[in-house]
Amino acid sequence: MATLILQVPDESLVSKVRQACKMLVGVTSVKVQKEKKTKKRDITK
Repeated sequence: MATLILQVPDESLVSKVRQACKMLVGVTSVKVQKEKKTKKRDITK
């Protein structure tokens, strides 16, 4: 089995890309993982 990772910067397109991937022959699952937001630290404090 192979894994393909796509990065989609516009979150409004994620559902359309997910639907398109499901239409491909041989695709057994599609998972969406949102990027974790990290807190920016103020190094001047």
